[in-house]
Amino acid sequence: MLKILLFVDKEFPRADLVHFLESYVCDVHTVKDAQEFKQQVTAIEFDLLLVDTFIKSTDTLFLIEEFRRQFPNSRIVAFVAANSFEARVTAYEAGADQIIEMPINLDLVLAVINSFRRGLLDLPLQKL
Repeated sequence: MLKILLFVDKEFPRADLVHFLESYVCDVHTVKDAQEFKQQVTAIEFDLLLVDTFIKSTDTLFLIEEFRRQFPNSRIVAFVAANSFEARVTAYEAGADQIIEMPINLDLVLAVINSFRRGLLDLPLQKL
């Protein structure tokens, strides 16, 4: 089962993402702040980090770098503001493997996860 750490500080879209991902047999752990993030990454080895880079109270780019150091073989998807070239470049430089613009498209999230699964895990792909 794919272990996902989801760091989105707003209830919406966090609840929708959790419900959607769990319906595709993913083990989803959510965090709302940097302290919870650090607790989770020290306790569990994750396959994938989904992170909103637009959390004002947290340096999410630093957390992306930290996650990449701790889990070099895991994948990172960063959610960025729409049409923000600078945010995309900065997230890639921090260690993100893929960028998804806000608002989050759930079908795109699933497509990205499935592309990672083909290379990461021996798990069956879900149909879009």
